[in-house]
Amino acid sequence: MEKLSLTNPELFNDLVFGVDNHMSTVMGKVVRGDFASGEVTVKIKLACEYEEVKVPRAGNDFEIKKYKKPIIKYYIKSNLKQSFSNENSVFTDNYMIDATDNSVMLKRMDEDQLSMLGGIDD
Repeated sequence: MEKLSLTNPELFNDLVFGVDNHMSTVMGKVVRGDFASGEVTVKIKLACEYEEVKVPRAGNDFEIKKYKKPIIKYYIKSNLKQSFSNENSVFTDNYMIDATDNSVMLKRMDEDQLSMLGGIDD
């Protein structure tokens, strides 16, 4: 009997190899400056199900024994993170906006129109 452990290479060699590959890929892209950071997520699902095995006896006779079979599934996911942003504004002086029906309309105004409008609260 042996302990359920990630250090068991017979069971978890492929999992450890997969995690190593993801880590190497993510870190390589971060070090080269392709991405700001990254993460590797490992999800291991553990369950068991009942199985039967035929155990031979004398002659052609056999006995059926039930046992719990471990079900171990894993999922490895890599995320690379990079964000870019721009913040600015559009020059909207000398424009007025109006909403009619389902349309929003912009209208360019000249100096004479601006002086006639007065304040918004007028």
